[in-house]
Amino acid sequence: MKAGCREEYGQLTFSLLVDSVGLDQTKDYDVARKLDHRFRRVWGELDAFSTSSVGMIGIPIASYLRLATALRESEAPEPVLSSLLPFLNAYDLAFETARSKAFHWRRLLMPFHPAEPDILSVFSIADKWLNRRGKRAMDFVRERSDSPLAATLLAEGLEAIEDKFAG
Repeated sequence: MKAGCREEYGQLTFSLLVDSVGLDQTKDYDVARKLDHRFRRVWGELDAFSTSSVGMIGIPIASYLRLATALRESEAPEPVLSSLLPFLNAYDLAFETARSKAFHWRRLLMPFHPAEPDILSVFSIADKWLNRRGKRAMDFVRERSDSPLAATLLAEGLEAIEDKFAG
Protein backbone atom coordinates (compact mmCIF):
# COMPACT_ATOMS: atom_id res chain seq x y z
CA MET A 1 0.00 0.00 0.00
CA LYS A 2 1.40 3.39 -0.95
CA ALA A 3 2.12 6.02 1.68
CA GLY A 4 -1.01 8.10 2.09
CA CYS A 5 -3.26 5.20 1.07
CA ARG A 6 -3.37 4.00 4.66
CA GLU A 7 -5.41 7.06 5.65
CA GLU A 8 -7.61 6.77 2.57
CA TYR A 9 -8.49 3.17 3.30
CA GLY A 10 -8.96 4.01 6.95
CA GLN A 11 -11.61 6.55 5.97
CA LEU A 12 -13.26 4.04 3.64
CA THR A 13 -13.62 1.63 6.56
CA PHE A 14 -15.76 4.18 8.39
CA SER A 15 -17.80 4.88 5.28
CA LEU A 16 -18.44 1.15 5.01
CA LEU A 17 -19.59 0.93 8.63
CA VAL A 18 -21.91 3.92 8.26
CA ASP A 19 -23.40 2.44 5.09
CA SER A 20 -23.94 -0.86 6.92
CA VAL A 21 -26.01 0.87 9.58
CA GLY A 22 -27.82 2.91 6.92
CA LEU A 23 -28.79 -0.25 5.05
CA ASP A 24 -30.29 -1.58 8.26
CA GLN A 25 -32.56 1.40 8.82
CA THR A 26 -33.59 2.73 5.40
CA LYS A 27 -37.04 1.94 4.05
CA ASP A 28 -36.58 3.80 0.74
CA TYR A 29 -35.88 1.27 -2.03
CA ASP A 30 -33.79 3.66 -4.17
CA VAL A 31 -31.68 4.75 -1.20
CA ALA A 32 -31.21 1.12 -0.13
CA ARG A 33 -30.16 0.14 -3.65
CA LYS A 34 -27.59 2.95 -3.83
CA LEU A 35 -26.24 2.13 -0.35
CA ASP A 36 -26.02 -1.55 -1.25
CA HIS A 37 -24.15 -0.76 -4.48
CA ARG A 38 -21.70 1.52 -2.64
CA PHE A 39 -21.32 -1.01 0.19
CA ARG A 40 -20.39 -3.78 -2.27
CA ARG A 41 -17.97 -1.56 -4.20
CA VAL A 42 -16.19 -0.26 -1.08
CA TRP A 43 -16.18 -3.73 0.54
CA GLY A 44 -14.52 -5.18 -2.57
CA GLU A 45 -11.92 -2.44 -2.69
CA LEU A 46 -11.06 -2.85 0.98
CA ASP A 47 -11.02 -6.65 0.78
CA ALA A 48 -7.97 -6.41 -1.47
CA PHE A 49 -6.14 -4.81 1.48
CA SER A 50 -7.71 -6.90 4.26
CA THR A 51 -4.38 -7.76 5.89
CA SER A 52 -3.29 -4.11 6.01
CA SER A 53 -3.87 -2.22 9.21
CA VAL A 54 -5.32 1.24 9.72
CA GLY A 55 -5.59 3.79 12.47
CA MET A 56 -3.35 4.64 15.39
CA ILE A 57 -3.84 1.23 16.94
CA GLY A 58 -3.28 -0.63 13.67
CA ILE A 59 -6.43 -2.74 13.44
CA PRO A 60 -6.54 -4.92 10.30
CA ILE A 61 -9.00 -3.91 7.60
CA ALA A 62 -10.37 -7.46 7.83
CA SER A 63 -11.79 -6.59 11.27
CA TYR A 64 -13.67 -3.65 9.80
CA LEU A 65 -14.97 -5.85 6.98
CA ARG A 66 -16.17 -8.47 9.46
CA LEU A 67 -17.97 -5.84 11.53
CA ALA A 68 -19.54 -4.19 8.47
CA THR A 69 -20.80 -7.56 7.27
CA ALA A 70 -22.27 -8.36 10.69
CA LEU A 71 -23.98 -4.95 10.84
CA ARG A 72 -25.40 -5.48 7.38
CA GLU A 73 -26.47 -9.12 7.54
CA SER A 74 -27.26 -9.91 11.17
CA GLU A 75 -30.53 -9.48 12.94
CA ALA A 76 -29.28 -10.66 16.33
CA PRO A 77 -26.70 -8.65 18.29
CA GLU A 78 -24.29 -11.53 18.99
CA PRO A 79 -22.43 -11.48 15.61
CA VAL A 80 -21.97 -7.72 15.89
CA LEU A 81 -20.76 -7.94 19.49
CA SER A 82 -18.37 -10.73 18.52
CA SER A 83 -17.06 -8.57 15.66
CA LEU A 84 -16.36 -5.76 18.13
CA LEU A 85 -13.95 -7.91 20.17
CA PRO A 86 -10.84 -7.20 18.03
CA PHE A 87 -11.45 -3.47 18.46
CA LEU A 88 -11.94 -3.76 22.20
CA ASN A 89 -8.92 -6.03 22.65
CA ALA A 90 -6.69 -3.72 20.58
CA TYR A 91 -7.89 -0.70 22.55
CA ASP A 92 -7.30 -2.46 25.89
CA LEU A 93 -3.78 -3.42 24.86
CA ALA A 94 -2.90 0.04 23.52
CA PHE A 95 -4.38 1.68 26.60
CA GLU A 96 -2.48 -0.49 29.07
CA THR A 97 0.76 -0.23 27.06
CA ALA A 98 0.52 3.57 27.01
CA ARG A 99 -0.38 3.65 30.69
CA SER A 100 2.68 1.56 31.57
CA LYS A 101 4.92 4.40 30.38
CA ALA A 102 4.18 6.60 33.40
CA PHE A 103 6.20 9.65 32.34
CA HIS A 104 4.51 9.85 28.93
CA TRP A 105 1.10 8.85 30.31
CA ARG A 106 0.96 11.67 32.86
CA ARG A 107 1.77 14.21 30.16
CA LEU A 108 -0.14 12.54 27.28
CA LEU A 109 3.11 12.58 25.30
CA MET A 110 2.30 9.69 22.99
CA PRO A 111 0.61 9.18 19.65
CA PHE A 112 -2.13 7.08 21.28
CA HIS A 113 -4.84 9.10 22.97
CA PRO A 114 -6.85 7.43 25.77
CA ALA A 115 -10.07 8.66 24.16
CA GLU A 116 -9.04 7.10 20.83
CA PRO A 117 -11.23 8.65 18.09
CA ASP A 118 -11.17 5.59 15.80
CA ILE A 119 -12.31 3.26 18.56
CA LEU A 120 -14.97 5.68 19.79
CA SER A 121 -16.23 6.01 16.20
CA VAL A 122 -16.44 2.26 15.63
CA PHE A 123 -18.25 1.65 18.90
CA SER A 124 -20.53 4.64 18.37
CA ILE A 125 -21.59 3.35 14.94
CA ALA A 126 -22.18 -0.14 16.34
CA ASP A 127 -24.05 1.33 19.31
CA LYS A 128 -26.58 2.95 16.99
CA TRP A 129 -27.28 -0.46 15.43
CA LEU A 130 -27.32 -2.24 18.81
CA ASN A 131 -29.71 0.29 20.37
CA ARG A 132 -32.38 -0.71 17.86
CA ARG A 133 -32.07 -4.24 19.23
CA GLY A 134 -32.22 -3.34 22.91
CA LYS A 135 -28.45 -3.56 23.52
CA ARG A 136 -25.79 -0.99 24.33
CA ALA A 137 -22.17 -1.01 23.25
CA MET A 138 -21.08 0.51 26.55
CA ASP A 139 -22.53 -2.46 28.46
CA PHE A 140 -20.57 -4.81 26.20
CA VAL A 141 -17.40 -2.77 26.82
CA ARG A 142 -17.84 -2.92 30.59
CA GLU A 143 -18.52 -6.68 30.53
CA ARG A 144 -15.79 -7.76 28.12
CA SER A 145 -12.86 -5.38 28.62
CA ASP A 146 -9.75 -6.74 30.32
CA SER A 147 -8.84 -3.26 31.56
CA PRO A 148 -11.25 -1.70 34.07
CA LEU A 149 -9.85 1.79 33.55
CA ALA A 150 -9.95 1.50 29.75
CA ALA A 151 -13.50 0.13 29.95
CA THR A 152 -14.63 3.01 32.13
CA LEU A 153 -13.12 5.63 29.84
CA LEU A 154 -14.48 4.06 26.65
CA ALA A 155 -17.95 3.37 28.09
CA GLU A 156 -18.27 6.89 29.50
CA GLY A 157 -17.12 8.34 26.18
CA LEU A 158 -19.79 6.33 24.40
CA GLU A 159 -22.43 7.47 26.88
CA ALA A 160 -21.41 11.10 26.36
CA ILE A 161 -21.70 10.68 22.59
CA GLU A 162 -25.08 8.98 22.94
CA ASP A 163 -26.34 11.75 25.24
CA LYS A 164 -25.07 14.47 22.90
CA PHE A 165 -26.69 13.01 19.78
CA ALA A 166 -29.77 11.40 21.32
CA GLY A 167 -32.12 13.85 19.58
